Amino acid sequence: MASSFRTIENWFPVAILAVSLGFNVYFLAIPRGAVNPHPTVTGSVAVGKRVPALAAAELSGRHSLIEWAADSRPAVLYVFSPSCVWCLKNLPNAKALWAGCHDRYRFVALSPTSTGLAEYVAAHALPFQVYSNPVGREGQAFAVSGTPTTMVISNGGEVERLWVGAYTGQSQEEIQAYFGIALPGIVR
Repeated sequence: MASSFRTIENWFPVAILAVSLGFNVYFLAIPRGAVNPHPTVTGSVAVGKRVPALAAAELSGRHSLIEWAADSRPAVLYVFSPSCVWCLKNLPNAKALWAGCHDRYRFVALSPTSTGLAEYVAAHALPFQVYSNPVGREGQAFAVSGTPTTMVISNGGEVERLWVGAYTGQSQEEIQAYFGIALPGIVR
């Protein structure tokens, strides 16, 4: 009996690692947009809900308050992470969205972390203002369940549209129809 327990004890960490690896392979193999292309809620943000001004750090480290009413145009808030594989694959779409709509929409990009952010922005020549490390209760309101996440926020601070995941399938079609532009698709 003692020797079989020892075998289980030795194999248990390996089994946990195998299950974890299986989940990672599953979630990396399927684009998030394909799993749930248009949820109505992510984190504490929901379509139709008012969101507070966003306090976050600029690349320089200086903290800023992003107020939605500061511009007469609605805002596109693009939440991404420098370490996110799908964010990188979706980057041509985000840039195309900016190029086709920056005259009608104010673009704000937000990363939950500043780790590797300056290098990422420089390496990929992001054309929009980038912030990181949202702070306070207001910053917690922008916690999202996955990156990339794209929101359209009215200048009154109400979330008008919300897409979670890379722009694939139905979400790509919805985004193209909503903004009236063509997107290149994700990088494979």
